[in-house]
Amino acid sequence: MSGTWAGLARSFHFVSATDLLRGERFEHFQSRRDRGGRLDFVEPPLCLLFVSHRWETVEDPDPRQRQFRALRRFLELVVPCVRACLVPPDKRAEHLPSLDTEGTVQALDAAFRILELEPLEPAFVPAETRRSEATTAASKLGLETPAFAEWLTSRIAVWIDYTCVPQPPRGDDETSYLLETLRRLPDLMRASTLLALRYAGDDYGSRGWCATESFLASPGPSGRSFARNLFIDIDALLEERPLYMPSGVRTDSRPGSEEAAIMQESFDLAIRAVTQARDLLMADPLPYIRSSPPRMWSEYVSLLSVRVPPIVITQIARS
Repeated sequence: MSGTWAGLARSFHFVSATDLLRGERFEHFQSRRDRGGRLDFVEPPLCLLFVSHRWETVEDPDPRQRQFRALRRFLELVVPCVRACLVPPDKRAEHLPSLDTEGTVQALDAAFRILELEPLEPAFVPAETRRSEATTAASKLGLETPAFAEWLTSRIAVWIDYTCVPQPPRGDDETSYLLETLRRLPDLMRASTLLALRYAGDDYGSRGWCATESFLASPGPSGRSFARNLFIDIDALLEERPLYMPSGVRTDSRPGSEEAAIMQESFDLAIRAVTQARDLLMADPLPYIRSSPPRMWSEYVSLLSVRVPPIVITQIARS
């Protein structure tokens, strides 16, 4: 799939998790470009994250930086989760003592995908190569060192609209690039793990872009399997609250609408998958990775080869 990545790398800009961990806020595309910040990602990543989030204002998606801080915290959590996957079973609890707090199960799932211990991450890098690279880096750099953490996060590519797409005011070339991005957005999302940053009252389900991003990222028969998506409550993550498993979902969509059905199904699938993961991983003191890795989303394996029907996303661009 390296050819697939080469095509994406030519068509889209990306930022590395390392750069995000060094930042303080989502950076404006033109500001990053003009200061010489990297927006290319030539080497095939171990993981490609597409960040889906509700803009809080028209001018600035995250004026209080809480969404950025939640994303940064999530990326920080991925590092000990990967470390836990690379040590013997009796050492794993030293890296990952609890799965009870918001964001930890999601970060562990991302670690499984990075090492391809899960079947859902598109294989830009073959599974054995991924694990070999990680093991070699841990041996050379030291598993516990900051150098290993930086190597790992440098191999995680992230797409964020505000940072990776030209923002207004745009010149002619920037407008052309934006239109090409919109045209190829389904290709990017089918190759990504969608990471949805949610918070109370965000009306995520009623916003055209948010609903479209979730829909396009889903590989199921009707475009509704959210097996590859990760949902995070940003306030619960930042406050280190226990993982919360609600019993229902409320959307701002009218009952019975197609959108409401999509969001209800996405919620139900996410809850079932996380419940399955939590039950499996908390079954005994050291449940993380055994001789054969747990498949947190095993009920969705059969959906992986199904393509999403085409969607005309420019109809939603004004939302």
